Amino acid sequence: FILILILILILILIVILISILISILISISILVLILIDFFMGRGLSVGIQTPGIEVGWVHYPLQGILGGVEMLCAPLGCPLSLSPVSHSRYDSSKSRTYIANGTGFAIRYGTGSVKGVLSQDIVSDIPIIQVFAEATALPAFPFIFARFDGVLGMGYPGQAVDGITPVFDRILAQHVLQEDAFSVYYSRNSPLKPGGEIILGGSDPAYYSGDFHYLNVSRSGSWQISMKGVSVGAELLFCRDGCSVAVDTGASYITGPAGPVAVLMKAIGATEAAEGEVSDSDSDSDSPLPNISFHLGGKVYGLSGPAYVLRVSYGEDVCVVAFSGLDIPPPAGPLWILGATFIGHYYTKFDRRHNRIGFATCP
Repeated sequence: FILILILILILILIVILISILISILISISILVLILIDFFMGRGLSVGIQTPGIEVGWVHYPLQGILGGVEMLCAPLGCPLSLSPVSHSRYDSSKSRTYIANGTGFAIRYGTGSVKGVLSQDIVSDIPIIQVFAEATALPAFPFIFARFDGVLGMGYPGQAVDGITPVFDRILAQHVLQEDAFSVYYSRNSPLKPGGEIILGGSDPAYYSGDFHYLNVSRSGSWQISMKGVSVGAELLFCRDGCSVAVDTGASYITGPAGPVAVLMKAIGATEAAEGEVSDSDSDSDSPLPNISFHLGGKVYGLSGPAYVLRVSYGEDVCVVAFSGLDIPPPAGPLWILGATFIGHYYTKFDRRHNRIGFATCP
């Protein structure tokens, strides 16, 4: 009888543990879906292979993730066939202009690793011959919910993975652009079409007002600039003596060193949950959240509370603060990163000829 009782208790414990694990996985999956849907469903479409297929990209000017490598998902080995979001996939067997390279690659993310081989084909819209990474194995999350089909590396060539010449450098070599620059627009209203746009060779005045304010890159061969401070309300709290900040269209949040970001969260009344930083009360408060401002090149770029708080609803309303702590060790760090939260409010131009970044206010 005692043995049977022990077995029953063990079974009950196993069921409880499994239930807890399932709840955690569901919570994480929902959060990933929210963030991908809000931030990453914004790319551009480019044709590749002959005959062409149209592929939606998310682009990464910052080399720390993919650098100059263009990455597409191959038909085999990718979990996208199970995805609730429709994806286009590159199939070399259907292209007359495909040339095998065969060199393997592997890139590790915080959520898992991506593996595959390098391939070569024609980017038909330009057209140029481009070596790119053909992903044959990648984790289901977050890619299964991602509203893009590949990654377009827009970084400097010196930090490109495996020394591959980035697609933008191949375009620059043809001397066909009006300007040796590209600019990025992110819509702050996710249902709108287009959700985002990248302009090669200049900028689109429809997406900004006034003039660009330029800052020279502070680190050669990288989209980094110098910042003179971060303010919460009227108080200058961080980076008083200057610090480095990267401008990265591939980052959803604004990130900074964990210590300062924790202080920032406390200053705006946010609390930390297992899934990330959230504000569960202040977004409904009568008192508005303070502006958070970035001091760049003698100008102050402010974000109001609604600009950096995302309201999501799954059973109950939760306000997610679009800041995250990330400690990047030297020599690359410490480093702040201005991601889509910032770029959605300040149209951003990456000028390769003059090695500078320009910001203009989105209307």
